[in-house]
Formats: sequence, C-alpha cells, structure tokens
Amino acid sequence: MDHMTSKTLSLQTLTAATLTLFLAGCPGDDGGGDGTTTSNNDSSSDGSSVTITTTPTTGMTNMTATDTTDPDSTGTPETSTTSGNPMTDSGTDSGGMTDSGTDSGGMTDSGGMTDSGGMTDSGGMGDDQDVVSAGPGLNLAIPDFAYDGTTASMGCVDLIVADDGTNNVVDVTVNLSASHTWVGDLTIKVVSPLGTIVTAMARPGTAKPDDGTTVADAGDSSNLLASSPVTFSDNGATNAELMGDTIPDASVVCQDDAQCDFLANPDTAPGGGFSDFLGENSVGTWQVCVGDSANLDTGSIDAVTLTIDQN
Repeated sequence: MDHMTSKTLSLQTLTAATLTLFLAGCPGDDGGGDGTTTSNNDSSSDGSSVTITTTPTTGMTNMTATDTTDPDSTGTPETSTTSGNPMTDSGTDSGGMTDSGTDSGGMTDSGGMTDSGGMTDSGGMGDDQDVVSAGPGLNLAIPDFAYDGTTASMGCVDLIVADDGTNNVVDVTVNLSASHTWVGDLTIKVVSPLGTIVTAMARPGTAKPDDGTTVADAGDSSNLLASSPVTFSDNGATNAELMGDTIPDASVVCQDDAQCDFLANPDTAPGGGFSDFLGENSVGTWQVCVGDSANLDTGSIDAVTLTIDQN
C-alpha cells in the first residue's frame, strides 16, 4: 500500500445530536502530501450532510467533525474537536454546549481555576484555613472593674491551632459571642502563640488610656448579647470604636442596629490591626480576651471562633 499507510474512516449512525466516529490507522495522507484527509460527501442516517476532516500527526492526534444540519436549532452547526494522544475533547460545541469532561491533566475544576496539571480545585487553591472554636456555653466571667492594661486582668479563652503543614498567617478574624451591659466598659484583645497582642476594640465611644483608667466619660452605653455575636477583622464594615453609636441607651449591638461586622481598632492601645499577625506561625495557643474597666455592669463570654487564613 502507498506510503505504507493504512487508514480506515467509518461513519456510524448519526442522529440529530450524535456523531460517532471510529478512526484507526497510522500517520499518513491521501496522496496530497499535506497529511490531511477530507470527505465532503458523506451523509448521516437521516440524510444530513456531514463534513469530516482528519489531520494526523504523530499517533493520529487531531480530528474535527462538523454536522452542518444544526440539529439543536441554535443557528450554528455543531463542531467537536479532539486532540491529544490518546485523543481528549478540548472544545466547546459551537451550538453552545460546554464540555463537562476532565482535562488531559486529570483535574476536575470546580471553580474558575487554570489547571497546571493533575490537581483538583474546590476554591482557594494554595491556601488553607483553620477555624477553631470554643463554646457555646462557656459562661466565662469577664472580671468586673479589673482591667489594668494586661491580659492577666481579662477573661481569656484559649484556642489551640494544630500544625497542618500550612501555617503562615495571612489573615485573622474573630467572632465573639458575649453578654455584657455597657460596651463602653470593654476592651477586647487577641494574642498569638508568639505573644503578639492586637487590640480589636478599646472602650468604644471614648478614648481612654489602655490601662483601665476610669474617668467621667464612660463610653457607649449599648449592650452585647450572646445571641447576637459580633465579628472583628481588618475588613470589617464598621469601625469598632463606633460600636453602638447609632442606637439608644441599653439597645443591643448587632440585634438592634444590624451592625455586626467590625473593623478592628486599637484606639489608644499599642499596635495596629490584625495585620500585625501576618507572617507568623499559627501553630499553638491563641487567646481572645475581654476586659472590663468600670464597675456595676458585668457580663460573660459564651463562645469564640478564631478563623486564620494561611499559606
């Protein structure tokens, strides 16, 4: 046989939406020397015209089939292209049908990721998130009128982060469920395993020194309620120092003003926001602490959740 080439192209039953091709043989051509074989006069079992083009390279790697009858009535003939060795579907049909197969790198994509070979993505590739919680039901007392600027004078919840192999801190978020009257009494701090202290909130409604000093200006008179937890992060919607400033005395933060997501603000305390934790190793014991700088109004911590994004 010329060029020691054997090619067999068989057209099987073609319905309105299905074209089945069997392609067998080895590299070669139809005598034209361009490595391409084209048949324009084949027809399907329903009489529609079909164009089949093969462009063999090593191992018969490319094949295109076009059904010119537009069986799905989209106004565009259907085209399917296969490539690779073995051949793998690499295209979307021109009638709008998207390939739901697995790419040749073996990856199943579940959300907008570009595959670099053999990986399954379910969102956030290359990142890791640890979520550690304590409670509900802690009922940990916030020492009344005891805060002196140190964590030892506060009610603290320990949260242990385990080593999962991805431990570089990228972002930190704290969700606090607590009950306490008069939020202007309260200071909230987060302590990392390395001893870095970030003040998430410092007596909203006033700018007192971070040492528990009590003066005439006692801060905001709103209350916290465990059933309406508040969140602190570097991406919060409301400055923590403005907590409760839009609602009347004795109203409940979050419950009555729908302001539950707060931007950490140390006010007069040293340090910055949660970005102070960036680059630290997350493994070990974290603490979330709440201190009280005035008497009479009391409360407790019900639950805490620490979320750490890592890479």
